Amino acid sequence: PAMLQASLVCNNAVRLVDPRSLSLSNAAHRDYLSLANSHARPGRSCRVGASASTSGPAVEGVADVVLTREAGKNGDLARRLGDRSIKTLELPLVETGPGPDREQLEAVLRDETFDYVIVTSPESANVLIAAWQAAGQPEVRVAVVGDGTGRVLQTTGQKTLQPVFVPTKANAVHLSAELPLLHDRAHRVLYPASAKAGSDLQNGLAARGVEVVRLNTYTTRQVAALDQAALEQARHARVLSIASPSAIKAWVQLAGREGCPAVACIGSTSANAARQLGLPSVFSTEAPGMDGFVEAIEEALAYHAIPPGTS
Repeated sequence: PAMLQASLVCNNAVRLVDPRSLSLSNAAHRDYLSLANSHARPGRSCRVGASASTSGPAVEGVADVVLTREAGKNGDLARRLGDRSIKTLELPLVETGPGPDREQLEAVLRDETFDYVIVTSPESANVLIAAWQAAGQPEVRVAVVGDGTGRVLQTTGQKTLQPVFVPTKANAVHLSAELPLLHDRAHRVLYPASAKAGSDLQNGLAARGVEVVRLNTYTTRQVAALDQAALEQARHARVLSIASPSAIKAWVQLAGREGCPAVACIGSTSANAARQLGLPSVFSTEAPGMDGFVEAIEEALAYHAIPPGTS
């Protein structure tokens, strides 16, 4: 079979490399003919199993999946897909920067008391860790939206940063509805958020009588410049992987809607944003975190493998 390739970014240019250089485990080869026979469609669950055969000869220079997270944050997904013999192309579409309330977070952590600090993304977890250390490592109780966000905090090894609550589904609606509260007193939570985040979380908590102190500690924006040759490569990929509404908005701004690859999203928030932008083939699953992201990508690849007109 053709040598598999993953991708690295160097000065906004894309080059393809052998995933074995990333210390990947033995690839579990995928049989996309069997995926085609499964007749997957957008919104239908598709569980893909390993097979002894390969996906067949790949088109030279064309990636299966475009990885669009910020530079330096695509490694885990690239390795997981490489283990499945899926070629990837890294094309960061967004970057993060400080939000207007970033400087307030340290003082608020040091001087005020909350029932919970609510963390809803890996980036928010990193922001919290830095501010918590600068504030003198105060005692906090942390609730996270999902396991992926929780793992960022767990890697610190700090007991007080270990998540005490994770909702049954990784979204703001379930987090706000399921967060454990005592009913005999008032409650305050601290929400260090993205400036681009919606209001579902604080609205849901406010409806339960909770005071939410929201600080917009970071923001996500479209990258300032994009290598046009890399963008052209991405246009010919089979699947576009999306981990935030900002990323899909950046794609539409930079590449347009027409001819967009199938879109696989890490969760319902990104998937809804893609559908609102008029993109027709959008995939997501209810499985949380990176496992669900990979599942959505596999479903999108299966859909792509079906010959036109197949019912």
